[in-house]
Amino acid sequence: MQKTKIVCTIGPSSWDPKVLKKMIENGMNVARINAAYSDVAELERVAKLVRSISKEVALMLDIKGSDVRLNDFGEAIELKKGQEIIVGNSSEDKIYPKNHLTLYKDVKKGQVIFFDDGSVKAEITGVWSNKIHCKILEGKVLKPGKSMNTPGIYLSIPTVTTTDKEQIEFAIKDKWDFVAASYIRDARDAREVKKAVEGTDLKIIAKIEEGMGVSNIDEILEIFDGIMVARGDMGVELPFEKLPVIQKELIRKCNEAAKPVITATQVLDSMIKNPSPTRAEISDVANAIWDGTDAIMTSGETSAGEYPAETVETISRIAREIEQHDTPSLISIGPGPDQEFKIDYALANAAFDMCISADVTKVLAISRLGQLPRLLARYDLPVPIYTLVQSDTLMRQLHLTKGIKAFKFNKFYKDRDSAIDGMLRFAKEKNLITKDDRILIVGRSSVETFHPNLFEYIDMREKEL
Repeated sequence: MQKTKIVCTIGPSSWDPKVLKKMIENGMNVARINAAYSDVAELERVAKLVRSISKEVALMLDIKGSDVRLNDFGEAIELKKGQEIIVGNSSEDKIYPKNHLTLYKDVKKGQVIFFDDGSVKAEITGVWSNKIHCKILEGKVLKPGKSMNTPGIYLSIPTVTTTDKEQIEFAIKDKWDFVAASYIRDARDAREVKKAVEGTDLKIIAKIEEGMGVSNIDEILEIFDGIMVARGDMGVELPFEKLPVIQKELIRKCNEAAKPVITATQVLDSMIKNPSPTRAEISDVANAIWDGTDAIMTSGETSAGEYPAETVETISRIAREIEQHDTPSLISIGPGPDQEFKIDYALANAAFDMCISADVTKVLAISRLGQLPRLLARYDLPVPIYTLVQSDTLMRQLHLTKGIKAFKFNKFYKDRDSAIDGMLRFAKEKNLITKDDRILIVGRSSVETFHPNLFEYIDMREKEL
């Protein structure tokens, strides 16, 4: 079983049902929709498309938040070094920041603005009449709808905008699985996103894209359910030579917190136009997997590229090869503030020892909240972790975590032994186990009167169902 998960951005290149089906067959686990380019009608259309092909693929809404973007001003603008452009403050202007019209209040003369993930660099020469006057320093083309980065400037834009809230409300109603929030800087931003999904089953993913988010990662991780290492904007906001170290550190912290981490942006960028990746891109993906990332995420490769299905297949091929060289490791994971999870930590540590010292071929975990299998996934066990959960939503959400294959299983039994036999029969019916397997069953079983903790070694060569 492939451990590494694949998140794919859905766009025009992947709207064809045949193409999307092939992407799923090639290993896609999560469909990401970039809300910067979508309205609620588009979200609904893409969700129906994904669900018509697979009920197991999770849906992720990526909200704009404080991600500032240009308006859709039509034809791309040719640029020359030294040329002046004016960033206005209303729809009457040729160019303006469509989701932060008061950007002019946050910036001042002498500061630098980047457009389109750093492909255009401009210096602010002055701010007057509520407009930002800029001189082009680098770049040849300014494209509509692209990102704006203001390194070192704390923007006054809300973390969750009115449009974001409307899209989140739809995602809640339509039973989506994840919300990814842009430019999370600190606990204050994190709490604002948390409030928007409070009382729902949605899991929230923090996109770490600039220096404050990196510095405050510990407090952010306490509130969010996982993070995305968004290297595109991060490479503009921070010195690019720092990215490899930052990426490794963020992945390490997520592994220690037992929370999923996504490595994103330009992973196979050349495959937007070419059927094969560069050797450097192959190494980039491989190193992210070696570092412990849960998932690799595509952007333009699958939303606007010419080879979306081939891109997914390429990531799968790299992952399967690298995973053969994984070394199981009992990393230090503290129990944290949640007392109810202490038993899960103890069970996970014992399961690691059992998998390494005994002849275990499969782990069968049963979980109410998903914490135990996420803990097990941190250890890079040499066996698959088949996880039984009670809800479709949790099943899909666990498919963002490496090494886990989840199934809905909401049956209840009169006693512990009946529960164990029921789990084994279910796994056998799903062709997850064979008569030659040695299985470790771990978790909290579905017994009618209570949920006893399980830690059971089953040799199927000696077991009759």
